[in-house]
Amino acid sequence: MKYAAAKMTMGQMSELLFMVTRPSSSNALASAHVNARMLAWVVRYVMFGYGNAGPLAWMLYIGIILHGICYDFFFVMGQVYIDQKAPSGLRAAAQGLMTFLTYGIGMFVAR
Repeated sequence: MKYAAAKMTMGQMSELLFMVTRPSSSNALASAHVNARMLAWVVRYVMFGYGNAGPLAWMLYIGIILHGICYDFFFVMGQVYIDQKAPSGLRAAAQGLMTFLTYGIGMFVAR
């Protein structure tokens, strides 16, 4: 695919859009649409699995654009939820555990 890096910026732009709108939607969407957000992950990976650089390139574009909702409404809102629910003395530990559970051990091994 030509200019793949330029096309990947669509994912960054969608993430920027969702990060800007997240503060106004965090309470309304915090737990009501968890299934819809998880479905966005499924749709994203199906698009990546079946898309190609030829006639099905549109599937890749949809997968890239879904990055914003997948990342922001899962990882970021999860961190916000932990911050709101954890006692003040345990917030840092809870955030660290959440990061470890969602990003995996590779991030810590690479340091």
